[in-house]
Amino acid sequence: MTVPFKIVGVIIAYKPTIEHQKNWVNFNLKQLDHLIIIDNTPTNYIDNYNFIEELNNEKITVIRNNKNLGIGQALNQAVEIVSKFDVEYILTLDQDTVLLDNVIINVLELIKDKKTTISLSDSKIIDKPLLIEVKYAITSGFIVPASIFEKHKFRAEFFMDQIDFDFSYNIRKDGYKIFVYNEKSIIHNMGEKIPGSNKRLESPNRVYYLVRNSTILLIEHKITIISYIYQITYWVTKGLFFQKKYPRKAYLKSTISGFYDAIKGNLGYNPDFSL
Repeated sequence: MTVPFKIVGVIIAYKPTIEHQKNWVNFNLKQLDHLIIIDNTPTNYIDNYNFIEELNNEKITVIRNNKNLGIGQALNQAVEIVSKFDVEYILTLDQDTVLLDNVIINVLELIKDKKTTISLSDSKIIDKPLLIEVKYAITSGFIVPASIFEKHKFRAEFFMDQIDFDFSYNIRKDGYKIFVYNEKSIIHNMGEKIPGSNKRLESPNRVYYLVRNSTILLIEHKITIISYIYQITYWVTKGLFFQKKYPRKAYLKSTISGFYDAIKGNLGYNPDFSL
């Protein structure tokens, strides 16, 4: 007989630092009944790996894929493991996301039915209600009922990026509601920080996946043209005009290739844009 769990956390790891791994145990695990770590780090990457080998115990399950299978496939892998548990809710987290104190217990008290999902936030919007209904949630800090996966899965063919937008669209179409918990409840930094600026940057290779998958979502009418233009402009202009780390022509190449592969339907991992 399985032990009933209230909430299980899922982290998809890729070359995690020692700090990341310690945060999983020292902060995140304390608020969860169990933690599943799917490790997409290649076998030829050995830095900082002494600690992760010691994580497997009665409260943590570590699965080493020994190669990068992509975020979507790894999330589905975790969901398959969770399906063997007796669990009410699943929390998906990025490897660099840290839960603030008492977040989970406070949020679970707000969930009134099995069609409610809640996205945790790294900031608070003044003069807004505690729960704000939205159309999309990112996978880092997303609490969903485990029963949602009886019908829905993450889109593995996207490999990475915009998987959360696709998932959000699909569950909303099925009658689920997505709310943002309007309190600072996680610490989460997206992208690399641009020196001398508050802006954050994605690498040219990652921009390829962002552009390709966003274009697919536009073609499938899962995002609006306004949202699409805003996102593409946001990612590409930062690479072209606000950074000096990467060659600007690399952003042009990744953008054009992303458009092309979306139109042609070339999905999955692209070795020309490795991460």
